[in-house]
Amino acid sequence: MNIDLKKFVDVDEKNIRLASKQGQIDGAAELPASGSGATSEWEVRLLGEISSGWKRYKDSCEQLKADITDRFHEISAKSEREFAKSEDSLGQKQKKALDFLDAEIGESSKGYQSLRQKSEAADIEYSKVANQLGRPVQTAMVGGYIPLMALLAIAEIPVNRLAFELYFESMPAVSLLLSAAVGALLIFFAHTIGKQLKHTRCELTSNQNSQTYLVVFGIFALCLLVMVYLGVMREQVVALQGAGGLNLEDITLEDLTSGESTSQSWTLTMGPAAFFLVVLNFAIFLTGVVAAFFRHDSHPYFEKLVATKNKAEKEFNAAVRHFEQRQLEILKEFASKMSTSSDEFEARSAQIENLQNQRLAIDAEVKRSRQMVTSYAIRMVQSYRKENMLNRKTAPPECFTATAEDLAARAVV
Repeated sequence: MNIDLKKFVDVDEKNIRLASKQGQIDGAAELPASGSGATSEWEVRLLGEISSGWKRYKDSCEQLKADITDRFHEISAKSEREFAKSEDSLGQKQKKALDFLDAEIGESSKGYQSLRQKSEAADIEYSKVANQLGRPVQTAMVGGYIPLMALLAIAEIPVNRLAFELYFESMPAVSLLLSAAVGALLIFFAHTIGKQLKHTRCELTSNQNSQTYLVVFGIFALCLLVMVYLGVMREQVVALQGAGGLNLEDITLEDLTSGESTSQSWTLTMGPAAFFLVVLNFAIFLTGVVAAFFRHDSHPYFEKLVATKNKAEKEFNAAVRHFEQRQLEILKEFASKMSTSSDEFEARSAQIENLQNQRLAIDAEVKRSRQMVTSYAIRMVQSYRKENMLNRKTAPPECFTATAEDLAARAVV
């Protein structure tokens, strides 16, 4: 934003020629007189116009500079106030948001404290047993145990079906269902026996071994009885199959209790078919027992304590991660807002810097214009005097002893 100097001082080159022409006219008229010590009338008028124009130009520049300075101070003060206010406001809002989050799902919340207490309690219980045993939990096949036992239960189905399918020749679905149920029951008992036998290896609970052995023996005897009974059933089915087949409709309650039928004869014997079925069933059952034995820890409750501890830690860690994630989101949100506020402050700072540069530019322009106007005034006076002295017959006036530079310096201040 600059002010046009020519609107105040006409520093046009044509004025130099006019000054020369005026010098010719005044010189021919012997003006000013040779003895005159006063500045010539033309020079007084010229320098007065230049001085007046320069003063108005300089005043306009000073006014513009003052306006820019006022704007400079206004924006500076406003920017600092708004930035400080914005920073304080955002800081308070961020603190309020973080405090609310903490009360809702953070360390101050009931849910967070409950999960932490639960995790700490589970860890204490686990550590107590771990310290007594002097070791961590010892297990094997953790990931493959359930699939293995499921496969063993499935393997029981075709084996047991050999005993049921001819009994229920007209109802294959019943035969399949019974085979699956018996297979699942035997594998469940295998799991129980293997697990209980492993628990007898723990010294801390050795006082319960007698009771454990009794339970294991009872379950094992029941399973063995079931397997033998299935074998006998298979043997009878094979025998009766050769006699013309068997259907559930042909069997009465009296037949089952007496071992005789109106159409068939029953004998409770263990032939090759029965023996094969019992051995096959026992092999699958024993595999389940061994798998269960190696799968579990010897302490009856250690695995459960580990599972409880791991679950509690997982739930607590999930709560911590959720809380920290929400914290991070809030911090990022307000960091973005503060960054926006900072950007606005920087924009204001750039505006302030621009105003400062404008003030410096005005100072530089005034200095350059002073040099230009001074040079113009000197040339005007010199052109006038040169032609004046060339066109007069008398001696130059005493006023010409004052240099053009001095006259211009007094006019352009």
